[in-house]
Amino acid sequence: MNQPLITDEEYAMEVKKHADYLNWVFGLSTIFLSISCLQFQTPWRAAVVCLGAVVPMYAYAFASFPRSMRVLRKLYAETQDPEVKARVNDLERKFHGWRIVFTLFILWFAIALYITVLFSPAWIVNFVKA
Repeated sequence: MNQPLITDEEYAMEVKKHADYLNWVFGLSTIFLSISCLQFQTPWRAAVVCLGAVVPMYAYAFASFPRSMRVLRKLYAETQDPEVKARVNDLERKFHGWRIVFTLFILWFAIALYITVLFSPAWIVNFVKA
């Protein structure tokens, strides 16, 4: 019997670790930075300064994508093995896609809030400062 390249349980642990970083480190940090920026006279300028903290966290999020998936994709690129491709597709279907919208809600909220502050429409500034 063939051994799977990676089990679902192993990959689920990697995905959970990555999602925890995205939500609880990157997401909450970005929310706190956004709220802090709103305290300034010109929030968008403070948000531009905070890009120095947000962009590296965003880059690290890409770099910390589950290692198993990166290895499997590289293996498929080198070998063109249909079994590897099937496993990649299976893992993507089970752990990524629309599911990410719900599991990373804090991250999506944080990014939306930060972009809103960065372009600082008057209504959000007035809402927070009221």
